[in-house]
Amino acid sequence: MQADDPFESPMLLLKFTEITLSDFDAACAEFCSNSHYDVVKRSDRSGRIEFYCRFSKAETSRLRILAYRAITDLRHALDQTFCAAAKIGGCNNVKRLYFPFGRTRRDMENQIADRCKNVDAMLLDFVRQCEPYEGGNEALYSLATLSGAAKHQKLITVTRSAEGFILDGSQFSVIQGPATLGSSVWNPSRDELKILTIEPGGLFEGNIKDALKPRLHVVLGTGEPPLSGPAPAALRALSEVVQRVVAGMVEEATRIALVHTPRPPSPLK
Repeated sequence: MQADDPFESPMLLLKFTEITLSDFDAACAEFCSNSHYDVVKRSDRSGRIEFYCRFSKAETSRLRILAYRAITDLRHALDQTFCAAAKIGGCNNVKRLYFPFGRTRRDMENQIADRCKNVDAMLLDFVRQCEPYEGGNEALYSLATLSGAAKHQKLITVTRSAEGFILDGSQFSVIQGPATLGSSVWNPSRDELKILTIEPGGLFEGNIKDALKPRLHVVLGTGEPPLSGPAPAALRALSEVVQRVVAGMVEEATRIALVHTPRPPSPLK
């Protein structure tokens, strides 16, 4: 890469993201296989009893930090590439310029009208083709939602995997009454996963921690499409989307540069 390459910074961010994704893969695998947790028991006035796995704050924080770093670098790579391409097209003031997302297509157009007045039309046409709004390119739009408000708490969710639970009957003597096993309700502020509910009149006697071991699963956000599936795979898929958009903007900037480059004067005959 040349020293004066206007896209050097976003390209470095994409390389850093690959390193972060490898660390995130390893951290998720370690958490799902060897996480440490305590079992918390709570009851209410009705007699309902709930059991939760409370995980180590240090372990869940590491997952959040790595996911946050990758998502932030991807968002910055988009913004920096867009600004660099806009400069090539003659936009000199890029202080308030960001890659335009929108909740809807109209909202995206409003963002473009408000913030991108001096951006080359060819670059804006490319952005429109990317459909960075809900109902358009959902994967690309998810980057905006993940990097938005309250991202630290909502960035990851711990749930049980499709394998469910390992149930060891030798570790409990009594379980009776209406019971709900594995509701997988995640409380991000407490780093707790609900694993068992005993309804009023029910009873559980035994070592719940050894009797019921959840098979864990980490997802991005709430784990709903387009971010469904294991968090490492979902984050890599999101990275690939961003890389394609960045590459497209760089190509568009090359075409824009040809239009804006002054032609040499014709030689005198």
